[in-house]
Formats: sequence, C-alpha cells, structure tokens
Amino acid sequence: VKRGIEDEPAEAKKILLDNGWSFLQLLRAHIHKENEILFPLADRAITADSMHALSHEFEAAEAAKGEGTQERFLNLARELEAKVGV
Repeated sequence: VKRGIEDEPAEAKKILLDNGWSFLQLLRAHIHKENEILFPLADRAITADSMHALSHEFEAAEAAKGEGTQERFLNLARELEAKVGV
C-alpha cells in the first residue's frame, strides 16, 4: 500500500511549519524593503496630489474585493493555525 503525506500527520505538520517559517522570513524581508527603500523613494518621487489619488484607487480596489475580505483571510489563518496546533 502506497502511503502519502496525509498518512503521516507529524511529517505533514513539520512540512507545513517549515514552509510557513520560510514564508514568514520572506514576508519580513519584503516588508523591510518596502518600509526602508520603496516607500521613502515613493514619498520623494510622487506628488501629494498623486498620492491622494492613488490612495483612493487602493480603497476602491479593496472595496471591489467585497465586504469582509480581510476578515475571511484572518479566519483562514486562524483555522490553519488550529489544524497544525500552533
């Protein structure tokens, strides 16, 4: 009988946690680059009027995703945490 990862919950949990940790490190590096490089550069390059217009466009794009989108993703993250026992 061939066994898959679903037959080995401890191994599946380890893989999920390892991949989650790698993603977390990648995300932290990405956020650092945004905060330390991209946003200061944008502040110098984009006029206040353009920044205001861009802000409205971001709000419209978020609204187009539908009410409660952020909460749905937060709930999904909580469910995943619960499943792996974090």
